[in-house]
Amino acid sequence: MHRSRGFTLIEFLATVAVLGILLGGALPSMSAFIARQRVISAANELIAGLHLARTFAVTHHRQTSLCPSADLIICNSEPDWGSGWLVFDDANRNREHDADEVIYRAHQRTSAITIRTPRSRRRIRFRVDGSAPGTNVTFTVCSSQGTAAPTAFILSNTGRVRHSDEGPSGRALNCEKNQKSR
Repeated sequence: MHRSRGFTLIEFLATVAVLGILLGGALPSMSAFIARQRVISAANELIAGLHLARTFAVTHHRQTSLCPSADLIICNSEPDWGSGWLVFDDANRNREHDADEVIYRAHQRTSAITIRTPRSRRRIRFRVDGSAPGTNVTFTVCSSQGTAAPTAFILSNTGRVRHSDEGPSGRALNCEKNQKSR
């Protein structure tokens, strides 16, 4: 008696169909998970930049600034932190990176993320005591494709960062390009 080893065509097609159904349900949730992790990662990277700027201000007893920068040389005029930012020694206290000022860190973002602040806070300055003068500033972090829920964090006047479930002035988080200033 001869026993057949292997699968029949019908068994193979049934297996492929079941796998297709399982993968079809798993892929959308996996891509949403990846997008959410990118948003969280971008927020954590910028929070680390804020902590670094504050640390340099306190330890070096020099005013330190942080600003959005697309080319990692000059500060953007728009409050868009999504492409990158600079942490620098702001010796002349103008909150702009000048050629003679030391850059402590230049961070460039590569993934599809937008990070916005209100127009009134395009620059962050830390004093030697670690405070960040001016109003509290809310950073809203979004996936550029809109596939993940936005997240936000707030930098207070004392220089401390905390997570927030809402945007500036208690509004719901949104990812519009032109957020109104507070």
